[in-house]
Amino acid sequence: SDPEHRAQRLQNHIAELTESRDKMKKIFDDGHKLNVPAEFKELYTYQMMTAKFGLDYLNFQIKWFKKMLEQGVDFNE
Repeated sequence: SDPEHRAQRLQNHIAELTESRDKMKKIFDDGHKLNVPAEFKELYTYQMMTAKFGLDYLNFQIKWFKKMLEQGVDFNE
């Protein structure tokens, strides 16, 4: 694929990841507002840690693909 087409695909993918990240951030932020009964605290903690992992992973992917886009990586080298 030509570099221009590749760049557009990367931009589209970054946009999709950003949308997913924004949704995950809302879930994470809303989760912190909950008043969780004691009997569900362990489950809540696990769910919040999982949401945080997802948020961190999406942020990593966005950063990684943006770097790839900025560097103009040529997969044919």
